[in-house]
Amino acid sequence: IYPILFGIIGLAVGIGLVAFAPEDHFILAVAGISLAGIFNPIANGPIFAILQQHVRPEMRGRIVSLLEGMVSAMMPISMLVAVLLAEWIGIRVWLFFGAIGSLLIVTGCQRATKPAARQVNAKTLRNGQTKRLHHWNRGVLPTSIIETFGRRRDGGKR
Repeated sequence: IYPILFGIIGLAVGIGLVAFAPEDHFILAVAGISLAGIFNPIANGPIFAILQQHVRPEMRGRIVSLLEGMVSAMMPISMLVAVLLAEWIGIRVWLFFGAIGSLLIVTGCQRATKPAARQVNAKTLRNGQTKRLHHWNRGVLPTSIIETFGRRRDGGKR
């Protein structure tokens, strides 16, 4: 959990550099975008590692494709909102609020998931072995999603 939060902080700092870069300091804006690009896999990589550790192998493809589908569906919606807000309040202000919002999200996630993060880290690091939790089938995802993705077309269970 903590590498994900660290990666989001790096993304926020990179976006903040772009937001505060003066017009004549193009290299500062490039450095901010580069920093955000470096921290993007640091934020996203552990998410898929956690999914691989805690989702049963037969459900893994369905869960990852569901996650990717939701991310892909949000891209055009977020672009529409970003364009409208950037036109209304200005691009620098929009980037500033994006960076601050990311930091606030990190703070909230860190506070909300502190016990859960300890549990994930403890079960992962205990005796150098990973213990599968299979919590995707214990109420984290809505039952209807699991039933939809967990059944064969002929109606039988997998």
